[in-house]
Amino acid sequence: MSEIVLAERARTAATMKYGGTEVSCPAGRSLKIETSPAGEDLLDAECPAGKVWTVRIDVQITETDA
Repeated sequence: MSEIVLAERARTAATMKYGGTEVSCPAGRSLKIETSPAGEDLLDAECPAGKVWTVRIDVQITETDA
């Protein structure tokens, strides 16, 4: 009879966090995403004159032990 040998892969426990929203950004206003304090700018965009942006923001975070 053939034997089944099981391989093992350890995986860190994780917690998933997620959410979303929709916002209006009129002409001349900026949409900015950054880490803080004194972090990194990820997005800094200004809605152009005569336009309106409808912005859908979806966030997914995977939290694990450090």
